Amino acid sequence: MHGSMGETALATESTSKAYELLDRASDREKFFITAYYDGRATGNQEKAQLTCEAWAQTYPREFLPHSFLSVMGVSRNCSRVTGNSDVMPLGKGCRQTGP
Repeated sequence: MHGSMGETALATESTSKAYELLDRASDREKFFITAYYDGRATGNQEKAQLTCEAWAQTYPREFLPHSFLSVMGVSRNCSRVTGNSDVMPLGKGCRQTGP
């Protein structure tokens, strides 16, 4: 929430605190907190992507993991969507969305 309002430091602090209290969260909350922590607090986008993929597989009707993946530039059943398809080719049925 803080991050979308431009308060990056406060967002990182809040996310880190939530991650410290992860053992008190439900399974769905754990996915959210872990993905957000990895993506925002540590900057580990690859780990955040893997968490979101596991989250989407566990809860396929949950919109948040799919939303997070779309923001990260990842489509369902596709590799990371980039402008350089030589590095990360698109999977079957995926569209190039970049230049």
